Amino acid sequence: YGGGRQNESLVAWVEEAIGPALTVPASENSLQVALKKRRASTYFVARGSAQLRELIGGLAESHRSLGAFYFSEATEGTANVLQAHRGFGEIAELTGEDVADGAKVEQFLKDEALPAFGEVDDENYAGYLQRATEGMLWVCFHPDSFIDDTTRYLSVFKKVATEFRQFPTACLDTRVYQEHVKEELGVTDFPAVVLQVGNLASEDSETPKRYRLQLAPEGITTEAVSTWISEVLAGKVEEDEELEELDADGEGSEEGQETPEEEDDDPYDEDSADEGASVEGAAASGVSGDTSAEGPSSAPNALVAEGAAEGYAQGAATPTAARVA
Repeated sequence: YGGGRQNESLVAWVEEAIGPALTVPASENSLQVALKKRRASTYFVARGSAQLRELIGGLAESHRSLGAFYFSEATEGTANVLQAHRGFGEIAELTGEDVADGAKVEQFLKDEALPAFGEVDDENYAGYLQRATEGMLWVCFHPDSFIDDTTRYLSVFKKVATEFRQFPTACLDTRVYQEHVKEELGVTDFPAVVLQVGNLASEDSETPKRYRLQLAPEGITTEAVSTWISEVLAGKVEEDEELEELDADGEGSEEGQETPEEEDDDPYDEDSADEGASVEGAAASGVSGDTSAEGPSSAPNALVAEGAAEGYAQGAATPTAARVA
């Protein structure tokens, strides 16, 4: 088990592990109900003949970690189709003769298991790590506006992810996973993007280098983020360099003088939840880059939701792609 430590995640994993790998809903309506309950995980849905059911059943058994598998028998005269329901309402399809080719179906499952840009949580974190052999790009929005901001900037980060395919790109609920955000990613001011460069898929690899970029809301563009990533890869951003914070006028703060970030309330404080707009504005008053050589643990269980100490009961629901969509 490589997921989170919440009761709900553990129970779901046990049920999936001991139950059949391929679920056959009683009706199309039952299938649609299951799809509506989809969280951040990917659901593979095959519709077609008995031969396709046998093929998908075998692959589902050996690829449980990729997502949940469903089969629906197609009506007579309907062609076989395999769909991957993933990310924020994305659907990838495999059709035609390829659906009958076991090798092509298996490759489709591996290639389409994760969206270009999606949400990472307990259920799919291990899948993201497996892809992160060169690094990973994390998108961190303010806890109070995570849902709205993810929707607003969805197209921006889809384009960034397409341009830098070597880095899995994902957002996460910064309130639910605040420990990971603060301790592992080093983010306390929002919005921000964090690029880890290194092999996160192997615990034997060197600690990934970590680069952090603070952004003002108006600065969240494909060009701005892509340019910064290109500069990191070109060696123009030193991972151990502390870049000066800029205030709203573009001026650096003097030593000992409080910056807007220092004056800002804790974004996780309950009192700040009602002041999301003002807190976010203060935290993002300038654009700066910050780097650190200390990256997060590459262990799959490093992404852990906050417990009751932060106002969340054990077993509370984790973020869902459907909620954002």
